[in-house]
Amino acid sequence: MIRFKEYFLKENGFLRDMSPEEHRLDWLERHNVQTEDGKYVLYHGSRLDLDYLRADSLLETTPEKAAKWGNTNRSNNKRNIMRIYKVLVDPEDINCGFWASLIDDHPIDKKLVVRIKNKDILD
Repeated sequence: MIRFKEYFLKENGFLRDMSPEEHRLDWLERHNVQTEDGKYVLYHGSRLDLDYLRADSLLETTPEKAAKWGNTNRSNNKRNIMRIYKVLVDPEDINCGFWASLIDDHPIDKKLVVRIKNKDILD
């Protein structure tokens, strides 16, 4: 079964001549995503202390961008710690659009903890 997003993009011409795998590889290359041990390195920012990332978690290409977007959840402003989660993914692990997102739950490869003041996070 084709996902709605892939159907929409194919109907509008963007993916007409690309397989979903080719689309993901194209997105990773256009965004200059770094690789490590044969996998692509992406980041997720959150003030929550997570053991793994859930399906549909949004991913960014740098720790700085992940921190910026992770700080947009205003319900977590009382926490003065930002956690940046590094994940190593294969192209088939993600959906791509404006952002990349995880298809399924995914293990965290590294957790970076940054102490912040609410007003100091990467504006």
